[in-house]
Amino acid sequence: MAWAKQDSDTLTSTASEINSTVNGVDFNMTMAHVIDSGATNIDLEFNNDSGNNYASRYSFNGATDSTETSQAMIHGNGFTTRENFDIAYIIGIDTKEKLVIRFTVDRENAGAGGAPSRLEGTGKWANTSDSITEITLEDNLALGGTYSSNSNLSALTGDETETVTLQDGTIFEETDTNKAYIWNASTKTWTQL
Repeated sequence: MAWAKQDSDTLTSTASEINSTVNGVDFNMTMAHVIDSGATNIDLEFNNDSGNNYASRYSFNGATDSTETSQAMIHGNGFTTRENFDIAYIIGIDTKEKLVIRFTVDRENAGAGGAPSRLEGTGKWANTSDSITEITLEDNLALGGTYSSNSNLSALTGDETETVTLQDGTIFEETDTNKAYIWNASTKTWTQL
């Protein structure tokens, strides 16, 4: 399965959320680069549903798991005023609860003398009647911070079919067998040279 880009949102000023619109597909992956301005969380929300329809389990730097149930979003991290990189894998079949696996790294102190921190987590959105059409990184405003300009959320999907158009006469060389082939665009065939 090849991942294809669905949407990307890069903040041009500080904000308390970053949104990506997605196509209601079954498989999504998000990559986020978050620059904090004050203490923030990187919480995950779907389709603007801020009801208590989420549950999560997470571990910070390998410590004992923490759980949260009946929450307004899937818990992210509790890092403060540092850069973070977050990856989330999401299965969003519309008739099933949506499941999430997340990995976050925080740079901690600048330079090689400060080891980064990590957060590993899982979560679910209990909705069983909708496809995911919007993915939001939501700041926990109780902490008082915001996401800084240039913070980014990009959404990918594995449900897309990528196509490649080859120019007539394209030559392909198989290095294992040392054979060369030429592409015929009208017949859509390779012929060995």
